[in-house]
Amino acid sequence: MPEMSTEAILEDRFSTTEIVGTQKTGKTRSLITLLKHLEHQDILPKNLYLFDLDGDGAESLLKGLEEMGKTSWVRRPEDGGRLRIYRYNTTQRKLLDAARPTREQEPWMNFVVDLNSIFQRLDPRNKWRDPKTAPGAIALDPCTSLSEMIWDYILRSRGKELGGSRDNPLTESGIKFGWVEPTDWTSLQEKIIDVIKTLKSFPCHRVVTFHEEVVQEMIPGTISTDRNVAAIPARATGGIYALPLLSGKLQSSIGKFFSIIVYSRYINRGNDLNASYIWHTRPSENERIKMAGSRSKQLEAVIPQDFCKLLD
Repeated sequence: MPEMSTEAILEDRFSTTEIVGTQKTGKTRSLITLLKHLEHQDILPKNLYLFDLDGDGAESLLKGLEEMGKTSWVRRPEDGGRLRIYRYNTTQRKLLDAARPTREQEPWMNFVVDLNSIFQRLDPRNKWRDPKTAPGAIALDPCTSLSEMIWDYILRSRGKELGGSRDNPLTESGIKFGWVEPTDWTSLQEKIIDVIKTLKSFPCHRVVTFHEEVVQEMIPGTISTDRNVAAIPARATGGIYALPLLSGKLQSSIGKFFSIIVYSRYINRGNDLNASYIWHTRPSENERIKMAGSRSKQLEAVIPQDFCKLLD
């Protein structure tokens, strides 16, 4: 890795933001303020590329823009719009007459093609060929659904399914499936990290949202696949924390890839939605938040959900 000057590092002002929260706490709607931040910047690009991984999550963003009277979002960036939405809804998805769920490979494969296609907008200097149509920010919403897409792909591609054991693999409807091993879960975690590293390579702001899970803090044990070697059980510490809804150790380690971590909350303040949706930006015992904050800016402990306050 070549040595970089301080000036060169300071020129890269792009942030990677992690937003954690339960459903319906404003995670997607807050992206309206990301468009607002891009709007009042003096430089291009100003477009938001949104990967709507829930399949219908962007409706809150579109509704909010409609209420504000914004119209530029209805067109693609090539036609003067500001918002590009990618979705992976499956048509004619048939329900299996079996206990196992319908697992599909296409959503993940299509996501890979779409994310990698953004590299075609870069020149050899890692600069946007056409800033007017390039992304000023890319959002993955939510990573929890992305994790499900990856897991389906892993199991389908490896011919495995949950259930059964090493000695007695699952057999269903005449089909025999391989046993899901710990290395499969590790592959899932590594692929999520791979996505985030790819996202961080783009010269723009990056945002990833996560659903939230309250978990008991554990000291991890060991897993043994040898009958003659006993596994060491995990032990609870007594701490209870709100973490991103992810697999295994990734829940507590994913934050190292982000420059900003905030937790979204909703407090009923009547019809004033801007005041009702807030972000916690610091660790909080009351909110059971262990990791939150910004590497580049001192923030108030609680702020409105406004990217201008994070990035300006």
